[in-house]
Amino acid sequence: MAEKHSPTEQRPPIRHPPGRGSWQGRLRPLRRLWDQPALPFRLSSIVQIAAAGLLDQFTREQEQRRTFLWFPVLYAAGIIIYYQLPQEPVLTALGLISGVLLTISVFCFVRNKPCQVWVAVSLIAFGALTAKIRTDSVSTFQLDEQIFVSLHGTVASVDIRADRPPRVVLSNPVLESRRKISAPGRVRVALLKTAGVPPIGETITLRARVGPVPGPVVPGGYDPRRAAFFEGIGASGFAVGHWSQSAEGHAASRPRILMTGIEQVRQAMARRILQNQPGPAGAVAVALLVGERGYLPPEIVQHLRDAGLAHILAISGLHMALFAGSVFFVVRGLLALSVTLALNWPIRKWAACAALVAATFYLFLSGGNVATLRAFIMASIMFGAILVNRPAISLRNLAIAALIILASEPESIMEPGFQMSFAAVTALIAFYETWRERPKLDLAEPPATLVGRTARHMRRSIGAIALTTMIAGLATGPVAAYHFNHVAVYSLVGNLLAMPIVTLVIMPAGLFSLIMMPFGLEAGPLALMATGSNAIMHVAATVSGWQGATLIAAATAPLSLAVFMFGFLWLCLWRLKWRWLGLIPAAVAPMLVLSGGTEPDILIASSGKIVAVRDHSGMLRISAKRQNQYVLEQWFKREGEPLPGRNQLAEGVRCDPSACLLNLADGKILAHIRSHSAFDEECRSADIIVTPLNAPANCQAHLIIDRPQLDRFGAHTISVEKNEDKNPGAKSDYRIVTAYPAVRRLWHGKPATGQ
Repeated sequence: MAEKHSPTEQRPPIRHPPGRGSWQGRLRPLRRLWDQPALPFRLSSIVQIAAAGLLDQFTREQEQRRTFLWFPVLYAAGIIIYYQLPQEPVLTALGLISGVLLTISVFCFVRNKPCQVWVAVSLIAFGALTAKIRTDSVSTFQLDEQIFVSLHGTVASVDIRADRPPRVVLSNPVLESRRKISAPGRVRVALLKTAGVPPIGETITLRARVGPVPGPVVPGGYDPRRAAFFEGIGASGFAVGHWSQSAEGHAASRPRILMTGIEQVRQAMARRILQNQPGPAGAVAVALLVGERGYLPPEIVQHLRDAGLAHILAISGLHMALFAGSVFFVVRGLLALSVTLALNWPIRKWAACAALVAATFYLFLSGGNVATLRAFIMASIMFGAILVNRPAISLRNLAIAALIILASEPESIMEPGFQMSFAAVTALIAFYETWRERPKLDLAEPPATLVGRTARHMRRSIGAIALTTMIAGLATGPVAAYHFNHVAVYSLVGNLLAMPIVTLVIMPAGLFSLIMMPFGLEAGPLALMATGSNAIMHVAATVSGWQGATLIAAATAPLSLAVFMFGFLWLCLWRLKWRWLGLIPAAVAPMLVLSGGTEPDILIASSGKIVAVRDHSGMLRISAKRQNQYVLEQWFKREGEPLPGRNQLAEGVRCDPSACLLNLADGKILAHIRSHSAFDEECRSADIIVTPLNAPANCQAHLIIDRPQLDRFGAHTISVEKNEDKNPGAKSDYRIVTAYPAVRRLWHGKPATGQ
């Protein structure tokens, strides 16, 4: 009997199968694939089995103890997310979200419920919150125009380089001009070479042209403005005359007086080292002991870079470990000479305290830059672990050091120094942890003679250096290629030849020279150190001169580096067999090399005075009245090509005093205009107009990049997307990528005006 429904009762809705155009219909083939039997299992079953296997690995006790190692990784992920946001978040909102997530995490932990996901999300939120607080705390006024001023300030730091004029950073600056103008927290000024360098702490006055700190040379490239922002620098420029000592000075605080005194001691020590050992060898000693690399000739620096030895000049974890470690072993060895002390007192802890004092001294002596500060924190945790009877070198200590650094200076996660140093140390510790746990063969070795034992020790030492260099190179290679577009092919050979000299000769001699310097007896140790430095420079010159010693790597996408780092960390931080799954993303990362898939057809500098156009042969042709060497080098590094000669760069470019015409690969014409007189003609005939001037409103070109556009968005890259397949008569589309987003973040500053 048919079922009856009352008039008020609603019938169940009739559900028709989704059509092919609906989203359910489009997913139907995937659903069939999911349920399709594959060998003895369905795909869904295979995924479930894989997930169960991964969960089994994760829940084992060995891996649960290592979840803390992922805390700095998640914390850093939150910091990176903050820097990638399209606009500045609200501090209150970030604080509220972080507090709620932390409360949920604590609640789950207290109730003994699974809380891993909540803890992970909380760490990400607190990373973003920390970065926001840091950004707001260092925010300073930033100039948005070029202006001539009378500048008055105290010299906070001096940067001396052999290949450029000396630069000083002035704190508490006062800017005087024809109109009232606010002053940033700090100003960086390049001095005339003939003016000399003022001492640290001196209050000086000079005339200078200052303006905004330069931005990235190319979209996605290194941003000097962001680095300067977090140093409190809101303007940069160059002096137009000699500086003079100012009668008026600011009342310095005690910390400033202390730092000024340390800087003066450093400069005095540098002069004393150079008096004993003038030339490149003395410059290497100054770089290693005082942290000043400005005295090194550019060709020596290039040789070291091409040989993969540039890390020797940067005071980092290696130098801090050698310096403080030498003090630790020397003090412990001397104390062990006394049987009473060795048997009844904790001489190992006493030696660790002495090493901590030495590390602190080396931190201040070397200038206390970010890389040295990171090395000091890592060394302090290592020797602190000895004081509390914990393993000195472990991934847990490294994670604690990373959390401390990221909490105090979250912006360092974006710096190549931070990424490379932690990648190298993480890889080395993870490898040697695994190496210690390998099954050992119990083979009885025959007694060896003195010569045999010496040969065995040398063989093991050389093997350890080679293995260490290879592991560190594999870990840091992708990071270096991403940031510097440079790969040293023979880095392993260079380090094998150089590192024993650094370890056994240069650093011990340097430490001894510092001990003897107050007594005026540093000449002998410095001479030994210079001998080792000369040997290092000879190795660098030889290795860098070999055929194919360097490769220029093309620009890589940020996604490529992110995928590699995820696989790398997965491989290093876990303990069980599932760690080898990290090799998959590490192998996939090189497939994501090109940033954007295709090379841009047009590159435009932020000044608008240099333009590069890719012709039909794929070669970049340059239009510039004055070719900026640095900009061109950065452009061609991202291309993965060496910088060609001036004539080759200008081949096919037609110029007159007011404009240049460049032909694109598809036949379109770009006009690079330098004079207002050229607008009338080029706006009618050219397809693209690029100019550092203000283009007239009636210009009819298809695409116009002029002064307001450059001021707002910075450097440009343009890709011409051809539409002939869809509509032969249609205009080409232009895919434009800019250095700055439409809504600027705090470190981007305001768009420039009055230029």
